[in-house]
Parts: sequence; structure tokens; C-alpha cells
Amino acid sequence: MPPEDRLVARWRGDGEPAGVGLHLLAAAALPIGLLLFALVTWSSLPDPFPVHVDGAGNPDRWATRESGEWLLLAAMGLTMAAMQIGLALALPRIPLRYWNLPHKRALAALPAERLRPVVRVAQKLVLELSLGMSATLWAVQLAMWTTARGGDAGAWEAPILLCLALTVVVAGWRTVVLWRFVNRVARPGAEP
Repeated sequence: MPPEDRLVARWRGDGEPAGVGLHLLAAAALPIGLLLFALVTWSSLPDPFPVHVDGAGNPDRWATRESGEWLLLAAMGLTMAAMQIGLALALPRIPLRYWNLPHKRALAALPAERLRPVVRVAQKLVLELSLGMSATLWAVQLAMWTTARGGDAGAWEAPILLCLALTVVVAGWRTVVLWRFVNRVARPGAEP
């Protein structure tokens, strides 16, 4: 198969999926970057600063720098990303009986090389959910920063909603790709 056809097949979910290295790098870089941003900007925050806004974009809860709340969102994001990255890395070692997949018995009977594409797609699903969560937390942290500096927090509603919507769309697409791989690999005599 020519390289161009393999690339199209990978995009459509018909070919052998590529590795998860870039997904892992991005899933780690976004929350680490968010924590670094929070640490760098912490000392220049006004005291007190807003930590929550109402539906109209008006601050309705405040905190002091000493409370550490500015770092809380970034720390939670880093913790959740670490758990999702850990899950993605552990997936190849988790027995199939714990997975929620169709054709589990047929998959369990296959040799490891036939299961590798299914595992890679599942890993990418977990890592893409982590990326979506991290992007959403970045948008929220930037909205808090903008509001703390006297800007309009309402301007960040669209980016936050866009991050959430893209996370749902990408997760749905990756779930369909995973379902297609499982159905194709589980058929007797099928090539992964």
C-alpha cells in the first residue's frame, strides 16, 4: 500500500493505527504547561482575585493568593492527566475481561499482535479525553486570569464550550474507530 493510502487509512480508522507517542507527549505537556502558567502568574495576581463567575461573567467568589486556590485547578488537572496517562500506559497489561468491548471472547482468543491495534486505539481514546480535559482547564484558568486582571470573563464562555464540544466529538469519533477495529479484528481470518 502506498504511503499516502496508509495515511488515509489511518485517518479513517481502516489501517494499522500509529503509535501513541505524540498523544502521550501532548497529554503530559498541556497540564504541566498549565501548572507552570499558574506558578508564573501567581505572584502577579491581585489580592483578592476572583475564582468563580456567575452566568453573566461577574465574579461571585473571591480568594487570596495565600489560599493557594490559584494553583488548585492546575494541580487537579495535572493529577487527572497523570491518572489518565497511567491508564493509557497500563491498558496493554489489563486483561480483556476488565474491558467493556464487544466480541470480548473472540478478542481474548487472538494472539497479541492481532490485539495491538485495538489497544492502541483504546489508548488514544483515553489520551484524547485527557487532552480535551486539559484544554478545557486551560480555558477556565485563562478566563480566571482575564477576570482577575480586570477583563471580561464572559469572553471565555465560547472557548470553554468549544473545548468541551470538541472533546465530545473526538471521543465519539475515536469510539467509533475503536468499535470498527474490534469488529474487524474479532472476525475469523480478518487482518488487523
